Parts: sequence; C-alpha cells; structure tokens
Amino acid sequence: MHRYIASALTAATLVIGVGSLCTGCAAWAVMAGAGAGAAAYEIPNIRAMNALEEDFHAEPRRSYEEYEAYMRRKHEIQEQSLVY
Repeated sequence: MHRYIASALTAATLVIGVGSLCTGCAAWAVMAGAGAGAAAYEIPNIRAMNALEEDFHAEPRRSYEEYEAYMRRKHEIQEQSLVY
C-alpha cells in the first residue's frame, strides 16, 4: 500500500519537475498547485483506509455482517482513491 503511495508521489514530483523545466514560471506554479491538490485529495482516503484496517485488525473475531460492512467500506474508499 505504501509502495503505491510513494510511487505516485514520485511520479507527480517528476512530472512537476520536468514541466517546470519546459515552461515558464506561471505554468510551474499551476503544476505545483495541481500536485498539492492531488495530495490533499488522497490524504483523507489514505487515513480512512488506515483507520479502517486498524479497526478491523484490532478485534480478531468478527461476524459475517461486520466483515461485509468492512469490505463494502474498503471498496468505497478504493473507488474514490487514485492510489488504491
């Protein structure tokens, strides 16, 4: 999971870096803002997934309904996220 986050952030940094070499200062600022916006969009999804997994693993025995609710919420987070 963290490997995907690191690779996505690395790719975004490279795109911003290469774009800043090819264009003017205003375009660089736009690209930096887009990168910051993408990170701000993903941070709540990452925190939600981490909290969901910690809560699920904190209690070893679960009913089938609780497991279904966990999987449903996990699927919702994965649909919203670009990283997962």
